[in-house]
Amino acid sequence: MNSIHAEATELLLSAIFRTPADNSYSHSFFYGPPGTVPFFGNAVARIFYRRDHLMRAVMYVRSHGSPHLRYVSIETVRTTLQNFIKENFWHINHGVVFSDPNQSYAELISKEKKEALSQTLHQSEIFSPQSFVTLFPLVTVRVDVDFASEIFFLSHPDTLSSHLTDAELSHGIAASSFPPLQDWDGISHSPASWLGVRAPSSESASKMRRTLLGCLALATSSDYRHLFSGRPTFGGFCELNTSYRLSVGESHTPALMEDIVIAANDAGWLDSLASKMVSNDDNSQRQLRSMEYFYRAWPLSDSERFPLLCMALDSILGKREDSTQAVIDGVHLTLGKKVNSSRVRKLLKLRASVIHGGAPDVYDSKKYGSYYNTYSDDPISDMELLVVACIRASSFGNLFREQPDPQLEFRARLEREGRITPRGEVRSILDDIED
Repeated sequence: MNSIHAEATELLLSAIFRTPADNSYSHSFFYGPPGTVPFFGNAVARIFYRRDHLMRAVMYVRSHGSPHLRYVSIETVRTTLQNFIKENFWHINHGVVFSDPNQSYAELISKEKKEALSQTLHQSEIFSPQSFVTLFPLVTVRVDVDFASEIFFLSHPDTLSSHLTDAELSHGIAASSFPPLQDWDGISHSPASWLGVRAPSSESASKMRRTLLGCLALATSSDYRHLFSGRPTFGGFCELNTSYRLSVGESHTPALMEDIVIAANDAGWLDSLASKMVSNDDNSQRQLRSMEYFYRAWPLSDSERFPLLCMALDSILGKREDSTQAVIDGVHLTLGKKVNSSRVRKLLKLRASVIHGGAPDVYDSKKYGSYYNTYSDDPISDMELLVVACIRASSFGNLFREQPDPQLEFRARLEREGRITPRGEVRSILDDIED
C-alpha cells in the first residue's frame, strides 16, 4: 500500500467520530450498498468531523494528491473528501455500530478495511482523476500550423476534429462556430482558432489557458502587445466529458489590432511549455506563475498593469530574500548581462512604493516622476521590457520566437522617409549596460 494513500486515509479517518465535540460539525446522509441510489439506501448516517483533524487531512491531500487540487479552494477539497467518505461509508461503517462512540474511525476499523479504503482513495478522482478536453475559442490568434501535445493543442477550425477522440466527437462538433455544437440553435460566433486543454477540472484547464496565453502575450512585440482595436470579440469554453458543459463569456485575449500567428517555428517553445506544465519542479512552477501574472496584466491600463508586472518579476526571479540587491543580481544572472544597477534599483524602489502601500496608483508615487527625470523613459514600459526579457530568457532561452512585425514594410518606408526613428537607434533599459 502506497504510504501517501495510507497516510491520507489515516488522517481522514482520524477526523471522523460518532459523537459531537466543541470543534466538530455534523454530516448527515443516506447510504447503502455500492451501486444503490443513496436516497433509497437502507440507512441514514450522522457523523461528526473534528475540524482541526479534518483540516490536516485536507491540507495533506491538497499537497500530495492530484496536482489539479492545488488549483481549487480548500473548501472544494474538503467537500470532495467528505463525498468520498459518503460514497464508501457502507464499507467502513460495518461492524462499528456498537463500538466506543468516543473513538475515531481510525481506531475503530480494521487494518484490512483501511488498506481497502486506501486503495479506493488511490483509484479515486482525488489521486487518479480522469482528464477531459476543454475547448476555448480564440479570436485574435490565427493558427497556420497546428501544435499538439498531450496536455494542450492549438488548432485551426478545419483541423479541430483531428485532435479529438471519437467519444468527444460523438457530441456533434461544429468546429467553425462557438458554441461548437451541431444542435446549437442560439447565437453563435466564428472563432479564428481553438485552444484545447486536457485537464481533470475546469479550474486547472483555465489556469493552463492563462499560462499559455501569457506566453502568447510575451511573444507579441512591445509595439503591438497593447495596441487594441474596437473589433468584436467573444469567449467562453466548452467541456467535452461524458456530457458537455459550455459557457459564453468575455474574450480570452484583448482585441488586438494584429493577430498572433502560430507557425511551424513556434513548436520548439510550445513543446518546452507543455513539459513545464506537467513538471513539479520549483523552477518550472515559478516560470508558469510569472506567465500567468503577465497574462493577467495584458489587457489592463498602464497604471493597473504595473503592480502585476512587479509580481511577475518577483515570481520569475524566485528570490526569497526581500532584498533589492538580490533582485538586481537575479536580473543580471538571468539576462547574462549587467543592466544598469542604478536604473534597476530606481525601478524597484518605485515597485516597493506601489506594492507596499506607498501609492495606490503608480502615478501617485514621487518615484515615478523621479525615474522620468533621470532616464527620460517611462518606468512602466521599462518594467515590462525587463519582465519580458527575464521570462523569455529564464523559461525558453534561444527557443523563444517573437512574432514577426506584421507592418515591417510600412515601418521600413517610414524610417527611410525619416518619419519615425529607426528601431536600431532606439535605446531602452536593456541597452543600458554597465561596463
